[in-house]
Amino acid sequence: LNHPAELRLIAELVQAVDNLENSDEVVSSLKWEKAALNLSQAFENFWSKCRIWGEVKITSPELAQARLGLLMATQSVLRFLLEEKIGISALTEL
Repeated sequence: LNHPAELRLIAELVQAVDNLENSDEVVSSLKWEKAALNLSQAFENFWSKCRIWGEVKITSPELAQARLGLLMATQSVLRFLLEEKIGISALTEL
């Protein structure tokens, strides 16, 4: 994964997870809404610029699989932020 949109999404995921793992005094001061917004914006950018299906799946199945993994990690972290930190029910389908 080396596309700028992939790297930004990975960075946002790492930042969000790091914030979750920090000590209680740091966690209590975080703005979870901002973290969720940053992650969702990075995902939207990734989704619009990085294809998974079609030609990418045919010519580079490893890349498609890695992008699917990134998508699943984002879903998991974003759902946790929304439900556990913000108190909003995350949709299971669109």
